[in-house]
Formats: sequence, structure tokens, C-alpha cells
Amino acid sequence: MNFSFLFEKRPLFLIIILCICCSFSFLDGGKVEKLINSFDNPGIRNGLKTFFKGGAEKQVSTENYSVEELIKEADSFLGTPHRMGGTSRKGIDCSGLVRVTHQKFGILLPHSSHEQARYGDIVPFKDSLEKGDLVFFYNSYNSRNFITHAGIYLGEEKFIHASHSQGVIISSINDVYWGKRFLFGTRFGGVKVNEASFYMLVSADSSVIKVGADHPYIQYSGRIDFSDKKKPGFTFPGVTVSARFIGNSIGFELNDFGGNEDKSANYYTVLVDGRIVEIVKCKPGTNVYQVGANLKDTIHEISIFKRTESFVGKSEFTGFVLGKNGKLLKPGNKPVRKIEFIGDSYTCGYGNSLVIPAPPEGNPNTGFSSANEDNYLAWGNLVSRKLNAQYMCTAYSGKGMYRNFQGDTIRTLPQIYERIFPDEKFPKWNFNSYIPDLVVVHLGTNDFFQEFSGKSKLDSSRFVNQYIWFVKKVRELYPAAKIVCVPSNGLNDLFPPNTFLYTKSKRYVESVVNSVKEAGDKNIYSFALVPQTPPFGEDWHPSLHTHESMSQQIIPFLKKITGWE
Repeated sequence: MNFSFLFEKRPLFLIIILCICCSFSFLDGGKVEKLINSFDNPGIRNGLKTFFKGGAEKQVSTENYSVEELIKEADSFLGTPHRMGGTSRKGIDCSGLVRVTHQKFGILLPHSSHEQARYGDIVPFKDSLEKGDLVFFYNSYNSRNFITHAGIYLGEEKFIHASHSQGVIISSINDVYWGKRFLFGTRFGGVKVNEASFYMLVSADSSVIKVGADHPYIQYSGRIDFSDKKKPGFTFPGVTVSARFIGNSIGFELNDFGGNEDKSANYYTVLVDGRIVEIVKCKPGTNVYQVGANLKDTIHEISIFKRTESFVGKSEFTGFVLGKNGKLLKPGNKPVRKIEFIGDSYTCGYGNSLVIPAPPEGNPNTGFSSANEDNYLAWGNLVSRKLNAQYMCTAYSGKGMYRNFQGDTIRTLPQIYERIFPDEKFPKWNFNSYIPDLVVVHLGTNDFFQEFSGKSKLDSSRFVNQYIWFVKKVRELYPAAKIVCVPSNGLNDLFPPNTFLYTKSKRYVESVVNSVKEAGDKNIYSFALVPQTPPFGEDWHPSLHTHESMSQQIIPFLKKITGWE
């Protein structure tokens, strides 16, 4: 694991990606049905049905897109060796080739073949493919994902891709191996967005409705500084800004302090009417982002969810921008239930968007990229959504209970717990503004890392005593909450040999819970998740599959202790 990024300064940047997502029910049913029914194998048909239910035909901005230049860029990688999780000329994998090639033209795609297949218009059959189309295959290696390989179509039945055995090569789409594994292609159409022009239009058009951040109908969730109500600021992941509105278009304005590269920018998941419509990559400074256009002129709901964590950079929300005659409406009621997740990088969603096998097939030592961090699909938000509860995430990568990833004991999670901005002493968070019914604490991975790496053993007494102190602190703040302490599932008993770190972690956390119970607190519990398994995200962190598994493991237990259905 490599956390040196925590101590680096971030450069500034400039770009945005717009993605309009449609679920299976919104796709061209005839086209998809023909594609599915073209396969005799029931396993393939079921795999496609499951895939399309997860969303497809997301559109991207193609303002700077050129098929010929794209193919030229892809060709420049010929001969590059294969490296699982790689994205450079030193080593690259199939989805990495697709990603970095398109990135040069302003198109940001996930680093996963399975997820890349959700972008662009579906091209169901080989004979309809055109130059520049993406092509997707299944069963090219053992993976939990249905779609396992991607390439770029060159015309004349050829495609360029990163082969596991030969590196970046050109192959025939009809050869013995790939011909029987081909599923479908996708084509990037023409959702062209000129952001600068849009911003100028908003600034100059008197018919555009600008709604300030202090409007009473806007709802906020998470740790937010409202000292200036016209530009509330925040850094923690999971912060959400929501509103109901009537109109056919909407945008929002942010003053952002993130970086200017994929690895350092702030990202937001934007939902309209409960569906993800865009992943917004923020630009430094004050900018307007159009996220809903050509909507039906009726009532809609929008939510803007911060995917990235605090050290990536601060954001200030300055308002919504509505089309002509648009207006905000009185919001509906938030869920009654409230949950707070307290944790480290696992709870932040560090690197969860990647899918990297364990060595020797893959190398999860990637370093951090904010583009691959998705708190919306992290286990805490998954649990909260499935339990119909409000969600607060108080988490920061590299933080521990008594010592951090680097072994230092400064600004551990308990020490920064009272802050709105974890890297600033002030302002302090008002705990009366959000009183959770349930608190889930998932800390300890970083406390153990020095022992994991062979540098110094964990001081078990210090760890347990600090944990007890912190739990009692949480209890003072939330007298009626149920508190669940979760040992680190990033540890295991096999490595390092004969250290049994996972078992130690469970034992220490259970001793904390038993001690607090003996002192009279009957609303504290422990719950052990199973140790994580491959594939991994960045730097050995959980992939989206593991986050989903973590949520599924703990939900029945949470329902049992809360009585929630």
C-alpha cells in the first residue's frame, strides 16, 4: 500500500466529463432484445440481462473527439507490455489502453472493461461496427465481472487491444479465440458540450434562473460549514446537496479547490429522479456544470453527491441554475433513520472503481487517483440506501485509532472527529445538527500497518484504551445510538506469516465492546466482516464487488439490532 499522496500538494486542473446514464428499462428494448436473443448460450443471455440492468448507453462529451486521431494514439502503444492495472507505456492492460487513449481527447472512462461497456450507443453486431467503436468480450480470464476484455475497432475486422500474453497488439475480431467471445460494441455519438460557452450563456441570459445556496428549499446532508450561507463549504465524502424543481434543465455552480488531473480532481455523482445521470469532474475555481438538459418540463429531483474525500480538496456550493421558467419546489421529507459511518480509506471508497487481480496476474500497487474513488458505491452508502436511512461519512484515508498509516500519532481519526474540515482545527462540527440512530466504526487497518510491514508491533493496550475512550466519546454525543464496532477486514491471518493480525484485530475490538458493556452500555456491539479477497481496487483496497459484499454481510445484523425492515 502506498499512501505517500497524503503528503503531496495537488496541482490545479481544467476539464469536465458529462455522462447521461440510462437504466435497462430506458434502453432501446428492441435493439437490446435482439442482441440478447442472438446468443444460444443461456449463460451469455443471462449475463447480458444482468449487465444491462446495471445501466448502459451513457453518453460522453465528444467535443475534442476524432476517430482518426484516436486510432493514431492507440497505435502508438503497440508493443507495450501487458500489466494488470497499468496505464502507461511501461505496462498497460486492456481497459487501461481504452481509458488513456480516450482521455487525451477529453473522454474519461472507468478503468474496467465491464464498466466501460456502459458508455456509448450499443452496436449489437460485428457487421455494424465502424472505426473507433469499442468492442467487448467475455470469459477472457477468470473474473467476477461478466465483461472481461475491451479493445478499439480499427475497421476491416481488426481491433487493437492489450493482450495478456503479448501486450498491445492488433487482432482479428473473428479469430478462433476472440470470435467466440465477442459480445457487442459501443459507439460514442454526439453529446457535445462546450462548457465555456455554457457558462457565458448562463451569465448573460436573463431568462436563466439562478438560485442561491441559501435558498430554503435546498437540502444539505453531511458535515458542512454554513458560516457563509451563500457558499457553504465541505470536504468530507458523501456530502450531498439536493432539491426538487420544475423545469426542463438544471445546472449547479461550485467553487472548487481540487486539482486539475484525474488523480487530484474532485468528482461528484449526480442523480436526477433517482438515476445517475452524470459523473462530474470538477474544475478549479467557480464554474457552472450543466447536468440535466432536455428534461420533461415537469417536477424532478436532483442530488449532487461528493464521491471524493477531504484531502482531494474543498468545495463550496454556490447555487443551482435553472432554465427559463424553472423554479425550486418545497422538498420532500428525508428518511427518518440516520446512520454515521466512521472510518478510513475503506469507508471512503479509496480506489474501489478498479478491478485488479492479485499478483502475479495483477499488481494492485497503483498509487491514488481520485477518479477511481467512489464513495457513492462504498459500503457505508450502500448500507444506508438499502436501509432507507440518511448517510453521513466521517472518514479519512490513512487514519487510525491511535496511530496512522505512517506510524505517527498526530491527527488520528478520534483527534479530528470534532472538525468540519479534518485538516483545520476550526470550525467545530455541531453534533446536534445530525444525531444518528446507528454509528458504525471501522478503524484499525492503519494502526496495524506498521506491524503488517514489519516495522513495529501494534501496542495492543494503547489501541484498546484509545478505542474505549473514543467509543465513550461517541456515546456522550449520541446517548441513544446503537454503536457497532467492526474489526479491520483488510487484515488476514495468512500474511505476514504467524502474526494472525485479523484474529488479533477481532479480539481487541471484542475486548473494547465487552469493556464498555461491563461499564453499563447495552447498545454497543461488534460485527466481524470476512477478510477481503481479490480482485482489489487501488493499493490493495476493496473493489466495488467487495464493498457490495461488505454491505450484504452487515445489513442482516443491523436489521436485527435496530428492528428495521
